[in-house]
Amino acid sequence: MITVRDLARLLETTAPLAHQESYDNAGLQCGLLTAGITGVLIALDCTPAVVAEAARRGCNVVLCHHPVIFRPLRRLTGQGLVEQTIMAALKADVAIYAAHTNLDNVRQGVNARLAQKLGLVNTRILAPKTGTLGRLITYVPDQADADGQQLSDKVLQALYTAGAGQVGNYRECSFQTPGLGTFTPGPAPAPPSAPKTSPPP
Repeated sequence: MITVRDLARLLETTAPLAHQESYDNAGLQCGLLTAGITGVLIALDCTPAVVAEAARRGCNVVLCHHPVIFRPLRRLTGQGLVEQTIMAALKADVAIYAAHTNLDNVRQGVNARLAQKLGLVNTRILAPKTGTLGRLITYVPDQADADGQQLSDKVLQALYTAGAGQVGNYRECSFQTPGLGTFTPGPAPAPPSAPKTSPPP
């Protein structure tokens, strides 16, 4: 069964939480990550009425754009719409997940769709998000292919072509170092790479 954690991982692959603005509170607002999903209701804002509709439709997750909680809650007494929404979700066992400025800030996100609807071309990010540098680690055998080209060079070129290695005004950035792989075999009689031998007659 697909869980709330599975949904969160999928959403955060497209719109990582690191891309949200400092004032934002995207992500899981309430609910259990381990809960199995029976259905997902999508809404711009989550209110008690939206939670009730989700429960009525058999959905135990509301995926909304705007977070319900922007600042810490000191109590849950039903005072105000935020508290009422969270209390309704908890009572109905409905999880709330918000994808807000993290979804606005990615290339394929909300703003990209708006630009597409407006027919804009040659679009670019006007204010790139800082502090979101990702690191990709790959392991390549230190050997050449049949044409004599190093495998590491071929992998690097493929990564650069896909858009990796961009740091500010620099492109094709990488760090390479040789390594020594080690392992300790488990209870199997031989490690997977060891040749199998036939027992003597």
